[in-house]
Amino acid sequence: MRSIAMISPGGFVKGPSWHADLLDAMRSPTPDRAALLSPELARTLREFLEFRHRFRNLYGFELEWERMRPLVEKMAPTLQDFDAAVRVLLRTLPAER
Repeated sequence: MRSIAMISPGGFVKGPSWHADLLDAMRSPTPDRAALLSPELARTLREFLEFRHRFRNLYGFELEWERMRPLVEKMAPTLQDFDAAVRVLLRTLPAER
């Protein structure tokens, strides 16, 4: 089975910003696949990515619930939207040979 990321210009993304680069790559269609992420879903996932960055680099063990609450509330709907987007994309990909 091939990776959705491989169906993008240049193959797998690398480097220190690979998470953000992969997110950006999945927003755009390529000749081989449709865009995986809608602009809205990409923006929401970017919020999670930014939180991850802040948590890993700034927070340490001191989390502030009020700052986390919006993401926690978005988590279930975001996962459902992502799941739906992947299912749509998989239906549009050509069968492997």
